Formats: sequence, C-alpha cells, structure tokens
Amino acid sequence: MLDTGFWLGIAVAALIGMPFSIMANLWTEPVRGYLAKQRTIRLNSQKDKELADHALVRALSEGHPLAVLTVQGERNWAVRVLVQGVFCMVISAAFVSFAVSFVNAPAERALLLFTGISAILCGAVGLSAAISSHGAATHADNLVLKATKLKEYEDEIYAKWGADAIMMGASPARP
Repeated sequence: MLDTGFWLGIAVAALIGMPFSIMANLWTEPVRGYLAKQRTIRLNSQKDKELADHALVRALSEGHPLAVLTVQGERNWAVRVLVQGVFCMVISAAFVSFAVSFVNAPAERALLLFTGISAILCGAVGLSAAISSHGAATHADNLVLKATKLKEYEDEIYAKWGADAIMMGASPARP
C-alpha cells in the first residue's frame, strides 16, 4: 500500500506540471503569429492616440478655441467625477455607520449583510471614480504642459516614431 506522501507528491506534480504542458502544447506558430499581430495593433493604436494628442496640443498652442474648450471640458469632467466619487464614499460611510448600529442585534443579520455589501460597492464605485478623475485631470495637465513645450514634444515624437510620424499637413517636415 502506498502512503499519503506519495499521492501528495503525485498531486503536486500534476498541479504544477499540467499548466506547463498545456502552455507548451499551445505555444505553436499560429499562436506566436497572433501575439505578434496583437503587439503591432497595440503599437499602432498607441501611435494613433499620440498623434491625436499631438494634433490637439498643436491646436492648443496655436490658441484654437475648440482645443481650449476640449481641454477645459476634460478638466470639468474630472472635477464632476471626483465630486461623484466623494459622494459615493460618503454614502459608503453612512452605510458603515448604519451597519455598526445593528452589530449587536441578532435578528437584523440580513440588514447587516445588505448594508455591508452596499458599503463595499459604494466605496468601490467612489474609489474607481476618484482614480479615473485623477487620470483625466493628469491627461489634461499633460496636454497643457506639452503645448507650452511644443518643439520638445514634437522632437520626442520624431525620436519615438520616426521622421515621417507627423504628416506634412499637421506639422512642418523635419530633415
């Protein structure tokens, strides 16, 4: 009769070995080609976003009213979302204080569970709103900073994406 140590060793080896064998069998040429294609798509998407930001930064540096309104709209959106996030966190704190008042009441277990779950959900929504608000405000600030240093920003784009990254209509050509 085999002891439990033997079977435990077999189980651990199976748990560790199975994922590696599955990955080794899946790592074929079509999978590698697909992942390389996805990387190219991701890089093209990143370049498109950066060139769209460049067009906005260029318009902002030239004082176009629509560009100014776009950046102001992004900043206003960030403030509104931050206020909504703080409101959700306040509601979460209210749920927590409401739940604390029922901790010693055994008949109110369902209400305690509901308020606890509501507090967690409201807190998570508030936190995610605050994080996305910070991201939008940082993006707007970065656009303004890039507009003040347009030449250096364009030099970075040329260094990163090549001399033909910015089209002739958007920016003067560089040698």
